[in-house]
Amino acid sequence: KVGIDQHNAMAVPSNIHLSGWYVKSVAPGQTGLSVIDGHSGGKYLDGIFKHLADLKVGDKFTIEFGDKSKKTFQVVSVNHYSVDETTKRMLEKNPDIKKQLNLITCGTNYSSDIQGYKDRVLVVAKSVE
Repeated sequence: KVGIDQHNAMAVPSNIHLSGWYVKSVAPGQTGLSVIDGHSGGKYLDGIFKHLADLKVGDKFTIEFGDKSKKTFQVVSVNHYSVDETTKRMLEKNPDIKKQLNLITCGTNYSSDIQGYKDRVLVVAKSVE
C-alpha cells in the first residue's frame, strides 16, 4: 500500500522487488480505477517493472494477490510521459473501461543532472473477465 509522500507525489515502495497499490484507488479488478507503481530498477538489480515498457497493446498479464487469488488484465495503451504529464494522467479513468488498472514506473531517460529519470512509463489495462 502506498499513499502520498512528503513531496505531494505518489509514494513508491522502498524495495525494488515490490509494487505499490495506491490506497486512494480501488483494488485491482474492482469497478473503477486502480493504480500500481513500482521501480524499473535499482543501483545494482532490476526492479519489478523492469520490462513494463516492453508491453504491447493486447498483451495480457496476471496479478497475484496475497491470498493467492489472481486477476488477468489486457493492455490498452503503453505511453512514455514526462514526470509532470504522468502525474496528470495516472489518475485518469477511461470511461470506456469498467475495471481499469494503471501501472507506472520510471522511463528510460536517466539524467545524472537530476539523479533520476526524466520520464515515466504509464500502462493502461482493463480487467479480463
